[in-house]
Amino acid sequence: MKKLLSIIIIIAMFAGVGLFITACNGDDEPEMYTVTIHTDAHVASLTVMFGSTAVSNGTQYAEGTVLVIDWTMQSGFTGVLHINGALAATAGPYSHTITGPTHIAIILTDTPYELITTAAQFAAIADNLDGIFRLGANLTLNNWTPVGTPEAPFTGELFANLLPNGQPEFTITSLSISNAALTDNIYFASLIGVNEGTIRNIVINSLNIDITVITPTPVNAFVYAVGIAGLSYGTITNSRVIDGDIDIMVSGLARIRAGMLAGEINGENAIIEGGAAGGVITANGEGGVGRAGGLVGVVLGGASVIRSRADVDITYNTLTGNASAAGLIGHTDRGAIVRQSFATGDILTVSAGSSTVYAGGLTGNTDAENQFDDENDRWVFEFTDVFATGNAEAKTAGNAYVSGLIARIANGNSNNNNPYNGANILVRNAYSTGNATSVIDITGGNHFVGGIVGRIQSVAPSYIRVQNVFATGNITVGTSEGDQFAGDIVGRSQNNGTRQVNNAWRAEEMVVTGNIRTTGGGAGELDGLVAEEAGRTVMLTAAWQQANLEWDTNIWTFANGRFPLLAWSV
Repeated sequence: MKKLLSIIIIIAMFAGVGLFITACNGDDEPEMYTVTIHTDAHVASLTVMFGSTAVSNGTQYAEGTVLVIDWTMQSGFTGVLHINGALAATAGPYSHTITGPTHIAIILTDTPYELITTAAQFAAIADNLDGIFRLGANLTLNNWTPVGTPEAPFTGELFANLLPNGQPEFTITSLSISNAALTDNIYFASLIGVNEGTIRNIVINSLNIDITVITPTPVNAFVYAVGIAGLSYGTITNSRVIDGDIDIMVSGLARIRAGMLAGEINGENAIIEGGAAGGVITANGEGGVGRAGGLVGVVLGGASVIRSRADVDITYNTLTGNASAAGLIGHTDRGAIVRQSFATGDILTVSAGSSTVYAGGLTGNTDAENQFDDENDRWVFEFTDVFATGNAEAKTAGNAYVSGLIARIANGNSNNNNPYNGANILVRNAYSTGNATSVIDITGGNHFVGGIVGRIQSVAPSYIRVQNVFATGNITVGTSEGDQFAGDIVGRSQNNGTRQVNNAWRAEEMVVTGNIRTTGGGAGELDGLVAEEAGRTVMLTAAWQQANLEWDTNIWTFANGRFPLLAWSV
């Protein structure tokens, strides 16, 4: 067993502030800072130096030791923390400039972990699913079988150290999978099958998944084709797939879940934070319901995606099944939180027949059925501080929902007796710059295309707000015997509850091609929601935007060219 050594530094200062250092004046309690250091020894050889003064040069300290350093007369020194003679801190600052007098207490503790240096050791995680594991070498995992199943999920911790430049010390150089592992009618092609634990700082440099699944009829199987975790109820933080290539062929009924980091994240404890992905996903399904996202296939049950990004091109072909694909998240259902995230990939969904398909620059179909939280009065679905730049396109003789940002928002079910048969849905501080297009090869279904949302649809009381948004890409809807709706903000908006669309803008140069219908067919219904009807019109110059848009300048910046940008992304 290896050890994880933590050093907790308590610093009280009476003057001056350095990096990550907070001053404490008068009778204030000292602030606490944590610097995590990994060492292979149970007893650490600790060296602490400030300037040229060696306070503890190579002295051995056991677990639980408290080392107090008191420079009541010192001033103007620089402190650098060393362990075993080398800079080894993996979180927090590596050096501080501190103006004394200063009092420092260092407390040493340790936690066991197992070091993973071979593919065999990684596979052996299956024998200790609640353990703590650290990558200790670059790994190549060929013909991989996932660790963790629905009956025996991974519940431990898997992590890699971070170097001073913020990059992981070791990575999974290559992960390749050619056969999906079958467990209880669920096929997994991923590093971890089912995750209920913590995964952090795991980077896959090269991912190659090429699987063919023939599902028995009439069983509707699940197929997860994913880089890191097929199904996750836990956390995945600061993890990436740099160059991924996922190719899925499914014959028979199957619910495909494809994404570079996760196939599905489920529940309020399921979080992806600081995730990133790049590559290509190609999915071919015969029937069933399929979902593919650049980062994650499905987000549901109140799960969260925070400060994440994806640059993944997706092509989803279906014969008779329903398919939803999008740049970041393929589908959201029963509650989702998405903040400070973006996607740049191009999306194409194609039905060879008359299947319903969804294509979104950021997210695909959003189904808010029965998710109104009346007691807590909170937004059950939240898409805030987000954007997408890729093109979205759908081809089908059936129904199509296409948008530069969110393909469709639908909530409620007229056949359900739940008293909160609806949802709170918030889309705020968001934009799209890609083109949104639907193509109808033969006469057929209804198409809804918009710059921000393809269609807002509800058959139940709800509250939906779309606020502080803009779109710049061209909107094109095909023609057929069915109904087509195109709008620069929303293709079609119909709602039996309360709907607010305000501070919505479009680019002056945007071209909308298709049937823009601006007269409603019923109470609360507006077809072809264009920016003028949302309370605003075209966006002009950057200077005009800064003078006229009543948007929070802490959230938006107007100093970067033709259109405003979200400040967090600059």
